[in-house]
Amino acid sequence: MATNKVTTNVIDMSGNTGALVWAKGTTAQRPGSPVSGDTRYNTTDNKLEFYNGTDWSNLNEGTSLGPPGTQNAEVFMVGGGGGGGCQNNLSGDYPGGGAGGYTTTTATLSLFGSVTVNVGAGGTAGVVGVNGTGGTGGTTSIINNGTTYSIAGGGGGAQSYDGGNGGSGGGTANTGAGGTDGGNGGSSDGTTKGLGQGTTTREFADAGRTLYSGGGGSGRWTTATPGGAGGGGAGQSDQHNPGGGEPGEDGLGGGGGGRATYPTPTPPGGLPGFAGGSGKVVVRVNKSSITGNINGYDSTNSDATYDYYEFENSGTLQVTQL
Repeated sequence: MATNKVTTNVIDMSGNTGALVWAKGTTAQRPGSPVSGDTRYNTTDNKLEFYNGTDWSNLNEGTSLGPPGTQNAEVFMVGGGGGGGCQNNLSGDYPGGGAGGYTTTTATLSLFGSVTVNVGAGGTAGVVGVNGTGGTGGTTSIINNGTTYSIAGGGGGAQSYDGGNGGSGGGTANTGAGGTDGGNGGSSDGTTKGLGQGTTTREFADAGRTLYSGGGGSGRWTTATPGGAGGGGAGQSDQHNPGGGEPGEDGLGGGGGGRATYPTPTPPGGLPGFAGGSGKVVVRVNKSSITGNINGYDSTNSDATYDYYEFENSGTLQVTQL
């Protein structure tokens, strides 16, 4: 986009009764190389902000986000779900479902200053006629005071039979449902199951919190094969249940369903299975131990004991002094 430079030092808009429209975007969409005086509307915290040469300040408060602070917190992470495989039924093979992303909860961390959050993308769907194996989900991570903490994404479903390995395994072969809560994917004929991580995929291992990382169902011959609870997508047979397949759910790290296609020949560009869902980061702060302000994201789903800060997209969490 062209830039128009105004050479006068006075812009008179006093005859207008409308409003000046600023550039706007989320915290994660701030310019990568800002210069002093850059001004924008932050849609994450719904405030005007400007860059003062060192930090972003809230224009409507007239104050900087403040000097770096420290806050103890636990962090739950789930990687992106793996994509489902895709295979033509005429081969006699059945594609595997993608695995849910792996999950982890860190020990208590001393979060300091600007904490970078990277949310793993879902794995790409397998495409019969191009590459029938689903893609691996992206890694989710945080970078705190120079140290990186990360968790891998789930594996993609194979073009033939095998479900992906991950938080919960992808379904395998012609009756393989996706795994749930860290379990393996299903299999009916002795082929290799998609392996789950073997531990719960619930947020902070708390039975009352959200379940993540369901595995995708395999591409079954006759009917839809269900995905695992926690965002796993169902598998599909184009001949017997067209339209029954699903991608993994974004924000839950679900695995994508496998797809058994039927047309022959395969059209140019191939036919895709179902992609995996993106991951998530949740930061949990004990209300009795608050030592810093957390800026950039509002606390959501808080309870009597904890404040929770949720990231479904990559961004920055700012900890400043009280």
